[in-house]
Amino acid sequence: GYQYYMNQLDNLAHGFGSIIDTINNLKDSSGNKGGDLIVGFESAATIGINPDWAAGKVYFGKGIDKEGNNPNDTALAMYGAMSWKYSPNNPYKNIAVDLGGKSFADYMNHVSTIQATDSTSNQNALKTNVTVLNGIQDSRDALSGISLDEEAANMMTYMAAYNAASRLMTTLDEALN
Repeated sequence: GYQYYMNQLDNLAHGFGSIIDTINNLKDSSGNKGGDLIVGFESAATIGINPDWAAGKVYFGKGIDKEGNNPNDTALAMYGAMSWKYSPNNPYKNIAVDLGGKSFADYMNHVSTIQATDSTSNQNALKTNVTVLNGIQDSRDALSGISLDEEAANMMTYMAAYNAASRLMTTLDEALN
């Protein structure tokens, strides 16, 4: 249900934010780190880019290559992190990211596939239930013995009989006069 999908997306957001911030916060040879680029990754509803990044207070770290402090190393490590397969034994063991041995993209595709399968299954169940409901209503109508066509034909017969009886009464009344 809904809660399952929210938990899966929250897990993805938490894993993504944790990994990106961990990579960006690796200290360079001077002891500096870039800061948290992703904030609010406790849930998929609140994840976002740190507003301090636009203000220049947070930046891409240079802590990957300890020797040359190449600023591209952080971006390359983040790019590489997108294809890692996350399980309890992920490359950053101090971060609890478990995507069932899938990368971020694979995990999202997995959740989307489950959702599509559930949606199709629910649509088929709805069609089946509507068919069963219609069958039950038809059976109920058949058991109640009421047919609108038959009742209309009976009403016409009774109207004709009433008119004939009325004419008979009128004729008898005239005969008595």
